[in-house]
Amino acid sequence: MMIKVIVLESDPTLAWLLREELEDAGFGVRLCRDLHHAQSALGTEPVDILLSDVCNADAHLADALGVLGKIHHCSVVLLGPKDRSPVCSGDPVMLRKSSDLQPLIKFLRGQAAKALWLRSTPANA
Repeated sequence: MMIKVIVLESDPTLAWLLREELEDAGFGVRLCRDLHHAQSALGTEPVDILLSDVCNADAHLADALGVLGKIHHCSVVLLGPKDRSPVCSGDPVMLRKSSDLQPLIKFLRGQAAKALWLRSTPANA
């Protein structure tokens, strides 16, 4: 079962690079250039992870992504200047933005394993 990721990124070059790396790592990726497109995509196809660059996001976008993640039962991962654990369960996770995407891919694989396990439990079936 493939884990699906929405990458919310307005820079087409960065979006393309993220998609290439994540697809090479085995993820299904859908690119969205803004919050409106991400919300539309979530309405038509469920995903496991929403990924965005917090440096391009204001506080309202980060909050909106957190709400979308809770409504659509997916993890929200923000890339920013430093790592930060979520305050509450279901809050966005912030990972350090880096040109080396291996830590991000490792984290997403952990999220993928968690999502697959949750799908396989009888209460979520």
